Amino acid sequence: MQIVKNLGNYESVRFEVEIDLEEQSAINGFERARIELDSAYNELYVKKQIDYSDEDNSLYQRVLRSASEKKVKIEEVLKYYHFTGVGGLNSFVKDLNRLKKPQSSDKSTN
Repeated sequence: MQIVKNLGNYESVRFEVEIDLEEQSAINGFERARIELDSAYNELYVKKQIDYSDEDNSLYQRVLRSASEKKVKIEEVLKYYHFTGVGGLNSFVKDLNRLKKPQSSDKSTN
């Protein structure tokens, strides 16, 4: 069985699966294969949603740290994630810029 998904810009992806019809009916096999292929497609090609979170170990904060430390390019972040919640992508960009600014240290003179 093959399923072809259109990704846009003349790009498509083709998934293929073999079904043993001796162990199950064709209808059950095709339904199971469709579910598995759709799941694989969603895992690989559908952007994951990220909600804003202050929690230190949240996905939002981990992606933010990775981008600010240049462990991942911002283009990759935008390719794989969709920012939702308060402020969405604008909040992420503001937080990223805030983290990139050098922290000024207060030096007291006596």
